[in-house]
Amino acid sequence: MSTGEITFWSSLVIGLACFVLTLWFGLYLCAKNDVFFTFLKEGTWKVIMKGGRKHKFIMNVRGHYMDTETGVVHDGDGHKSLWSRLLGIEWIGPPPFYTAYRRMFRWNKIDMPSGGKDTQVKVIPKEEEISAFVYRAPYAIEVKGAETKGKIPLDITIEATVVVTDGDRMLFKTTSWLANYTTSLLSLVRDFTGQRELEEMISMNVEENRSALLDAILGLNNTVGEHLGLDESIGVKTDVINLTQIKDIQDPEAQRITKAKYLAEQTADGVRAEARGKADAIVTIATAEAHAICLRGSANATALEMEVGSLGTEKSQLGILELSRAIRDAKTQTVALGSSVTPVIDIGGNKGGKKPEKPAETGDFDNMTK
Repeated sequence: MSTGEITFWSSLVIGLACFVLTLWFGLYLCAKNDVFFTFLKEGTWKVIMKGGRKHKFIMNVRGHYMDTETGVVHDGDGHKSLWSRLLGIEWIGPPPFYTAYRRMFRWNKIDMPSGGKDTQVKVIPKEEEISAFVYRAPYAIEVKGAETKGKIPLDITIEATVVVTDGDRMLFKTTSWLANYTTSLLSLVRDFTGQRELEEMISMNVEENRSALLDAILGLNNTVGEHLGLDESIGVKTDVINLTQIKDIQDPEAQRITKAKYLAEQTADGVRAEARGKADAIVTIATAEAHAICLRGSANATALEMEVGSLGTEKSQLGILELSRAIRDAKTQTVALGSSVTPVIDIGGNKGGKKPEKPAETGDFDNMTK
């Protein structure tokens, strides 16, 4: 092979290599700026616009795919284009007719304490114009000054991991999905805190005591009656909730006074409950005894009436006398001796030491036996 041929083929190879590199670099720049092509990283999705209107939805999430027309997320791998399989990029279309939808997005990120003296959880606000929306991402939500049942203000920090269920509803049918989501959580957490005492809320800093609050937050996903769940209202749902911090924001002296007041109220409540229990027991015993007395009195009266009724006019005067003496011993003032016997008045009174007067017709009871 002559020197000229070697030079030719060498130049051709170098030229082709430069062309490929230039093409590759050109594709990279285009995809990076969403011109003709776009990068779609794992775990993200985008909206392609045509003439300023949404044209199609594209997603790159393992185990899930987004309907290109409706934006609804389904389980499965879905269909991937040739560009995506070969080069990891997606075809948009020729500009300026086809573009990737972009939006200014504001959110909060949690900065966990690094250790040592730094023990406070920090929430850092972020703002960025984005075209790639994350399918599953954590967001920090701060509830400032949530008051307990005893009107004690608390700062509560929550990290909510949110997943997208309907891209169309999330971006185009809701003014600000994250603002709506945050408002729902803030309202629920404030109501939840207002129904509980300080000690119960502070105890939720321990993981095993958090289930009631976390379950309540996850319950926002579901539609209850006319109240739409997060999925149906803003196109997202809460996947995981992490309660990072509950902090009493009173100054140390106010915290000491509040704790002392809480303990005093708990003690007072215990004393009042014990007193109420004893009082209820006394009332129950007294009521039972009174009822028993009434029953005994009623039984005695019934027995006496039956005995008197059994005498009648044909019984001996001795029986009547014995009955009268029994009545007198019982200090009974008045008694009726059956339907066929004349009532005996004041036979046992013996008031003021006076002897009872003789009955008008029957005579002295003491002489009836003679």
